[in-house]
Amino acid sequence: MKQILPLIIFTFFSLLSLHAQQNLHVEDTLVHISLKGNEILKEVNVPVKHIGDKGNINVYWERITNNLPANHISYICDNNLCYGPDLSLCPEDNPNIMEPGYEFNLKLYVERSGLEEGSGLVEILLWEEGKKDQAIKVKYLVNQVNSSSQFSKNALKIYPNPADDYFRIDGVQDITQAIVFNIVGEEMLRFYVAGERSYDISSLNSGIYLVKLVRNNGKIAKTIRISKR
Repeated sequence: MKQILPLIIFTFFSLLSLHAQQNLHVEDTLVHISLKGNEILKEVNVPVKHIGDKGNINVYWERITNNLPANHISYICDNNLCYGPDLSLCPEDNPNIMEPGYEFNLKLYVERSGLEEGSGLVEILLWEEGKKDQAIKVKYLVNQVNSSSQFSKNALKIYPNPADDYFRIDGVQDITQAIVFNIVGEEMLRFYVAGERSYDISSLNSGIYLVKLVRNNGKIAKTIRISKR
């Protein structure tokens, strides 16, 4: 018993020390995301804070996507950049550098192009450099609810895609506007649609954009993701 007691005490204080070393705090670890009706892009923010007091820390993340509904994708924006669905791990050479007391919003965007119903899960792991075993998991529960209104959108297409300096719209019918957004939801360009026209996007930087096609009644007919080369 005398030999076991020091071991118990050592283990207890080791666990306390390990807990004390956690400098990272995440405000919310369970987030609900619901896209309703004609919503095509939803943003959620989760505050991340350095609660320690002993110098800067480097924070990394990993995104794990589980069975999102059809035609749903996610984007993540940390304190440095925004990343599309193709990158699931924070670049090793570009961590989030946080000084004591510093806080930033980790942003997750869920985007859909279609009316499919369904649910899914996106998980974000956050950890301080060298402490991935203490990673904090944030769960985003995704659920999409359809609008009762139905309309056909199959004829609407944007081409070329990827595009260089312009795009065109096929199947415009009663489409009156084409509005270009970046992946964080900022409006970049707005075009009035008429017949066989080309729409100049040469001023945009290379990257992924969302083109919202608006009907003459002001409702969104379709949102199409376009890649600008």
